[in-house]
Amino acid sequence: MSRKMVPILDSSKIDAMKEPAVDEALEHIFRIKEHEQSSAWERYRPKQHQKPFHQSQAQIRVFCGGNRAGKTTAGLMEAIWYMKGNHPHRTVLAPNQGWIVALDSEVMNDVIVPKIMEYLPETEYELNQHRGILRLQNKSMAKFKSCDSGPEKFQSAARRWIWFDEEPPQDVWNECLVRVGADFPLDVWLTMTPLAGMDWTWEHLIQKQAPGKIEVFTGTLMDNDSIPIAERQRIYDEYKHKPEGAARLYGEYFHRSGLIYKGLRENIHLIDPFPIPSNWPILSGIDPHNRKPSACVWAAISPKGNIYIIDELNDEEDYLLEEFTSRVLEKDRGRRIVRRLIDPSSHQRNSQTGVTMKDYLKNLGLKTKDATNDLTIGYDSVRKRIMSDAGPSIYFFKDCAPKTWKQMSNLVYAEFRFRSDQDPKEVQKKRQDDLADCVRYICAERYQYEDDSIASMVGSVHTGSTGWRDTVQRGSVVIAT
Repeated sequence: MSRKMVPILDSSKIDAMKEPAVDEALEHIFRIKEHEQSSAWERYRPKQHQKPFHQSQAQIRVFCGGNRAGKTTAGLMEAIWYMKGNHPHRTVLAPNQGWIVALDSEVMNDVIVPKIMEYLPETEYELNQHRGILRLQNKSMAKFKSCDSGPEKFQSAARRWIWFDEEPPQDVWNECLVRVGADFPLDVWLTMTPLAGMDWTWEHLIQKQAPGKIEVFTGTLMDNDSIPIAERQRIYDEYKHKPEGAARLYGEYFHRSGLIYKGLRENIHLIDPFPIPSNWPILSGIDPHNRKPSACVWAAISPKGNIYIIDELNDEEDYLLEEFTSRVLEKDRGRRIVRRLIDPSSHQRNSQTGVTMKDYLKNLGLKTKDATNDLTIGYDSVRKRIMSDAGPSIYFFKDCAPKTWKQMSNLVYAEFRFRSDQDPKEVQKKRQDDLADCVRYICAERYQYEDDSIASMVGSVHTGSTGWRDTVQRGSVVIAT
């Protein structure tokens, strides 16, 4: 039982007080009385960083906060407001049914359930922990769900609302989003600290924000002034130098497996397009596939040796190689294509036809040259262009190659998490990296203009009279000028 605060009134002291002081003292006494007679959920006053989350009208809301930023409390209050039908910023009819989803049953029992018992008076709810059901007096019901039970356990009837405390696996999320009813919307909110790094939530939620549909809000450890300053400082000192520190302290995403191209900056490497001179050589990198969309990137080379990524092809629809080739050749038209670099794995023969993909493309009119696929050489060649002592020498045209920029910016190593012994030779995460591979092929080639001038490049690109020559063996990590 909580200890009651009982004010002690001394009448002699009250008589000696001035009227404003008496009014202030009485107001303080009334506040204490109100506090004692109300429930925790009634006393809740959102902090400045929590208010936008509660006020949002988006169907999907994400509160991405650091540890102790008050995100779980905000998520719980949303659940209580929905169940009671008295949300301060939305019209929600009660009774209704929803889900409270935790990563596992241990988190549910150790974190969520105690918080519910703290905020709701015993007389207002019935809790069956064995069945995982919370019922209010008005017949609203919340079902506790655990992500570790798998997506099959989320196949159920429609729900009015779902609260995820911490990010679930994507298959669980997808299964939950189809729980919408015929007569009412499905409102979803996710309160999380992004400790999984730049996973599916980054791509499908954070980067797809749209007013009224998906809205993201942030909060940091320092925003929660309910925590003593000394305690906040202790937490900050503990995590400030750790790889996951940005997530735990500020709710910021970080690259779980180690960002490969750390130096890329929008304000430096992403530039407005400009007309490419007709005599500038164009290189293209090609990564063809039979079972997923093929990829191609076009790069213009300036007289100073700078690389400009000017175009891309990587449609989401699974085009046949014939269609892909036709579209590549169409984009080639009017450009001085001096070399097409292809993934060396295209030499593998088809088990049924015996034809390599490289030969197949050649028969379709797309002649290619094997690219350097050594990862160490490739990564180094790109990194030196991103930033060197002489400054950057690779740029990306805005809106002309958006998928390429996205892949380059998010490309990560595959095999480690929170490790200090990162091996720079570890392979990249094989997911949405085909365009980034094409850029790597282009950067790993070494060329330079002939000495007699740019004009010497005028001629048929197919006859080799382009004014270009390899300066050293293919695979060098710099481009000579």
